[in-house]
Amino acid sequence: MLKRVTLSFLLVVGIIWGSSFVFSTWFIFSKELRLSTITSPNIYLNSPTLSETILGYESSYDISNASVHSLCNTETDFLEKHQGVYYFSLRFIDDTCRSKNIVLKHNDQILAQTQRDLNLVQDSELFELMTDHPTERLQGLARSIQKNLAKYSLYETLHSKELGKYINYYKKQRKYQEFAYQRDMLASILIWRSKKYISPVPGKTLSREYSKIPNSGRGYRASYTDGIHHAWDIDWYLGEEVVALDDGVIVRIVDGFEFSDLGRILRGPLTEDDKLKNLDTLRGNQVWLKTTKGEVVFYSHLDEVDASIWEGDIVKRGTRLWTMGVTGVPEKWYDDYHLHFAVQVNPFDPDRAGSYNYGDYMKWDWKFKGESFEYILQNQGEIFE
Repeated sequence: MLKRVTLSFLLVVGIIWGSSFVFSTWFIFSKELRLSTITSPNIYLNSPTLSETILGYESSYDISNASVHSLCNTETDFLEKHQGVYYFSLRFIDDTCRSKNIVLKHNDQILAQTQRDLNLVQDSELFELMTDHPTERLQGLARSIQKNLAKYSLYETLHSKELGKYINYYKKQRKYQEFAYQRDMLASILIWRSKKYISPVPGKTLSREYSKIPNSGRGYRASYTDGIHHAWDIDWYLGEEVVALDDGVIVRIVDGFEFSDLGRILRGPLTEDDKLKNLDTLRGNQVWLKTTKGEVVFYSHLDEVDASIWEGDIVKRGTRLWTMGVTGVPEKWYDDYHLHFAVQVNPFDPDRAGSYNYGDYMKWDWKFKGESFEYILQNQGEIFE
């Protein structure tokens, strides 16, 4: 998807997923109508201001009663006519819609030569793209963004009722606003990236017991997993809250786990992927949090996941997200309630930035993989408060 992100980083162009939709209707053809300008093709769906753009259509006949249409929930208004160009605003209301195609319609009929694809940008996608890069690259990006902000700062406070007359200035103002939006998210990521994680269970510190830290043995499961404990375990009570250990985006939720789901465990000669799938089943109810450091934390064995939390949500550290349980544990009468959480380390592959999937996250190395018990005890304090 993203090939060698450069430090000039226009960031959203060409990186956003979504399907375009060709409207199924007939067209009014005219050589006298065309889309001539747009303040920006980038729609930041979670921004009150940058979820709107302005489009100018050059026309030799009156199209002031036309409107811009999308399959997303949008609002559109005719703004003004200037030197044969008709200007319309288009604002996206639904921040989850992925249909990027827009057209100009008149009397419910699509006007030819007015189709255009926009780049629909969600904050969660922007966050993931940024956090899939190492700190040095992000610092370089921050410097590049700052230079662009200085370049376009002259247009920061531009305001005129004569939209058409100053449309090129408004396009530059929009560039300033987009760089400022990127700057703010990037600054937050860099601030939190320099800090340690908090405990995911309020008031509880990491265990110092061999069986409850990464790399301890799980030989009794070696026939259908790798037989290694990838995570830390924190013992506490059923239903106790578990919180986000860092600012991050929720990239996966597994809820509604039943004991019978353990029947999905694969047996016999197994590939490494098979073993990872088995481990995924044994984690029970889960929430995966991608942090400002680019790491993905697997919260596992949860009892209940907060109904207000959804995949794609950006959450603040310390936010209550779920409760402790023992889902996924094969021993039916097991009642040693605990949080099992693994920290998967981002490989920072520039060719994969912003495009990793669930299977990729499971294949990442876990934090302290292969390190000794003594080494982990000596160094886990560098990671957690």
